Amino acid sequence: NSMRYDRLGNPEPYTNPKLTENKITHLFVNFSNLCNFKCRMCSSKFSNSLIPENRHMAPLFPETYKQVHGSREKNFNNINEYLKANPTVLKDIRSIWMTGGEPFMDDSPYELMKLIEKHGQPEKVNMTITTTGSKIEFDKLDRFSKLKRLSIDISIDATGPLFEYMRSNGVFTWDEMKETCSKLAEYKKLHYKWFGVQINASYQMFNYNNMYDFIDFISTHDVDSNIRLVTFPRHLRVGNLPKRHKQEALAMCDKIENKFDNDKHRHLITMLNDLRKAINVQENHLQTFIDVVKEQDKFRGKYLHEYNESLGEIIYGDFIREQRKQKNIKEKHQSW
Repeated sequence: NSMRYDRLGNPEPYTNPKLTENKITHLFVNFSNLCNFKCRMCSSKFSNSLIPENRHMAPLFPETYKQVHGSREKNFNNINEYLKANPTVLKDIRSIWMTGGEPFMDDSPYELMKLIEKHGQPEKVNMTITTTGSKIEFDKLDRFSKLKRLSIDISIDATGPLFEYMRSNGVFTWDEMKETCSKLAEYKKLHYKWFGVQINASYQMFNYNNMYDFIDFISTHDVDSNIRLVTFPRHLRVGNLPKRHKQEALAMCDKIENKFDNDKHRHLITMLNDLRKAINVQENHLQTFIDVVKEQDKFRGKYLHEYNESLGEIIYGDFIREQRKQKNIKEKHQSW
């Protein structure tokens, strides 16, 4: 610690801040880690639904599931209570980014909005809420209408059944997510002056060959997109893909560029070269990916090869080949 302090300089301002009368213009809001999803790239620090899985996996993979303070318990941040006690903070707020957990697990976002209306200048505030989309109540969204702008940033990561494998673990279906995205796009058309929608994905091992379908899905809605790279956990970086899968991933990038590199859709593929760079990095965590995912699948009772056969072959290759063999034998007998 002393060495780190030497590099930072005097540690006292960090450990005992004394700044007063400062204007605070941006709030990062995280009410809790309460969440109904079990996203594969997430951790129990940000989703209490993952706590049982974390307790199971941590002893088996201590390096991957390092114990972090608050990572095996529900956590709550009393943000609204603080703002009620210090309402003058809100008068200079101009932007808010709200994440979770899942922000809409309770009424905290709406309570914050009431405080902004009472003590702040909502007409000058841009708010972004990053959400799973599973708890949005459309009849309550107009409570944010006094904001300069509200942007719903909805995470889906993949289209089709793979979405359920990666994120919801079956508690929210792909059909429900499609309906939610369509309703958000329609809501935007009606309230475009103050309301926006963005659909995001975190590019990683699981969805390396789903990006074309993801961008194609977004292109059918009047929304923005945000594709970012997963850097942690390390075993989910796309650079861990075997050579054949990397070639497949790069070919998909070319397919995306050929289809969407036009004036109407170019804004959807701004990250394309970053995806290519990430694919071409030679990572060395493939065995960790195999070991962790195999155990995670077993714990959840949902198996990768049922959602992404090409990627599932890396883990369940012998099983898949035996299944194909038995299927071919059955079809051959039926043809007789």
